Amino acid sequence: MKTMNFMIGLLITLMALFSCNDDNDVNAYVGWGTVECRSSQYYIRFDGAGTYALADSALLVLHGAQRPGQRVIAGFTVAKRQDAASLVDVYQLYKVLTKPIFQNPSQEESDSLGHDRIQILSAWVSGGHLNVRFRYMSAFYTIRPHFISMVYHSRALPVSDVVDLEFRHNAQGAPCDRWRNGYVSFPIPELLNKASSFRISYRDMGGAVRSIIVRHHPLADDVSVSVDFPVDGEEIF
Repeated sequence: MKTMNFMIGLLITLMALFSCNDDNDVNAYVGWGTVECRSSQYYIRFDGAGTYALADSALLVLHGAQRPGQRVIAGFTVAKRQDAASLVDVYQLYKVLTKPIFQNPSQEESDSLGHDRIQILSAWVSGGHLNVRFRYMSAFYTIRPHFISMVYHSRALPVSDVVDLEFRHNAQGAPCDRWRNGYVSFPIPELLNKASSFRISYRDMGGAVRSIIVRHHPLADDVSVSVDFPVDGEEIF
């Protein structure tokens, strides 16, 4: 009798699941975007994919990502219903570190930004931001936040020139015994918006100074990039 009751319960559960899937025909996507807020309604302006209103902003608030201008990686679904054509449900969210490019730091400020080792995995321009995926050494448990910065020492440049930037890391003396990955987005200021490309220098994990070139096409469509959610992140600033 117990076995039969179990089988009946399982059958009812499966029928309910299949009916839910039939009634909610949706497609799932993952993308980079920037948070916007108008008249108490939150939106995400996805890079190269338009702006969508959020059906529920709870996940934004839970992650502290509701500030307008905040960059996020969002997993979302768009219901195939005419009355919800521009409405999305966010089911997964990663708050991307979002901060301005530090222009012309003093010597004291520059020293505080650090010269610790870091690895740039990829960098690209989209959504009006310079985005960097990076890797660094940290500890399993640490109470000292790492600081990530992008530095620009301004000088007179033709608009078509390469702009030199420094990607900086301050580990604040925290112990380092494991790899961690992270993302950061820097809004591109008007001063740099006409540059043809950015040359980003950084101190790699071997201590050598390296650089990468990131092409910048202000009038071109946003590039498409592969996206994954960091699973071992920690709070960085």
